Amino acid sequence: MKKKWCIFFFSFLFYYLTIPISVGFATEILPVDQLLIDSTSAITQNPDDAVAYCKRGIAYGAKNQYDLSNNDFKKAIEINPKYTYAYFCRGAFYGKQHKNDLALSDVNIAIQLDPYYAEAYTFRGALYSLNKQHDLAINDCNKAIEINPKLSNAYRVLGETYEKKLAYKEAINVYRKLILNAMLPQDKSLVDQAKNRIRLLGGDV
Repeated sequence: MKKKWCIFFFSFLFYYLTIPISVGFATEILPVDQLLIDSTSAITQNPDDAVAYCKRGIAYGAKNQYDLSNNDFKKAIEINPKYTYAYFCRGAFYGKQHKNDLALSDVNIAIQLDPYYAEAYTFRGALYSLNKQHDLAINDCNKAIEINPKLSNAYRVLGETYEKKLAYKEAINVYRKLILNAMLPQDKSLVDQAKNRIRLLGGDV
């Protein structure tokens, strides 16, 4: 369960981290470390920069420094109480720590602030699926897909949820839709996973 959750979490996070380009003979810097450097610099220049606190919260969370991460998300929300993305990210890191109740609380707020936040519906669907609330998970994933038909993670969570319900035909159909709708370079691994799941479930790719 822990390994599967971490894979899910980082598939979300991958969409939001950028890869820096090394220059000259400088030591190669990992994306998370560069994000930490850049966001700390931005906070030094402007202590009321909610976006910078959120970015640094992501960086600390990715490095498993959860106390520092939570402090930065809290600060970002104090500066901007309607900062939807900060709630979403803090919820995601709560999820990574298996604090699902806190994660659900934050993602609920994110959805209240932005009812068209497809990624938030997908994340909440994943939480419901982990809690074996499969019908709620299916509803949220379908809502995410309604908002953004190209959101591959929503199809993946939906397919996995149908598998948990032993609804294999429905799962195969969802995975096929994932393959048809995947658009982004980072979707390739999800497409490969979907193809494997279809084959394992006895379907044709």
